[in-house]
Amino acid sequence: MSRVNNLPSVQSPARVLVVEDDPDLSASLGMFITELGYQANLATNGREALEVLARHTPALILIDLVMPVMSGGELLRALRDDPMLARIPRVVMTGINDLMIGIKENVEVLYKPLDHIMLTKVLRRYCHATARAD
Repeated sequence: MSRVNNLPSVQSPARVLVVEDDPDLSASLGMFITELGYQANLATNGREALEVLARHTPALILIDLVMPVMSGGELLRALRDDPMLARIPRVVMTGINDLMIGIKENVEVLYKPLDHIMLTKVLRRYCHATARAD
């Protein structure tokens, strides 16, 4: 006869991918996300983000629009065109309102400088019930 284990299952914290080329902002966001109990992965451009996404599936992707190598707009199009990645929620971070012109994706936008209360609400909305394991 097997015993039933009544211990609660241990779930990995929800993973958030931060795609931001400013090293100070990226590090700050990573620490903030970790302090809220989530796991943060950092990428400095869209190409690095796609490399991270080949290894990990996050609950949410935070994307800066203006980056070298592969911009946030290019990354959004690449995510949309990949059936597996298209279902991952994306939130754009930008300091320039006009940059959203021409972005055809249906994404939420956080304006820089980021408001920690709004960021916390966004993280909880997308990550609170999601504990993704690799």
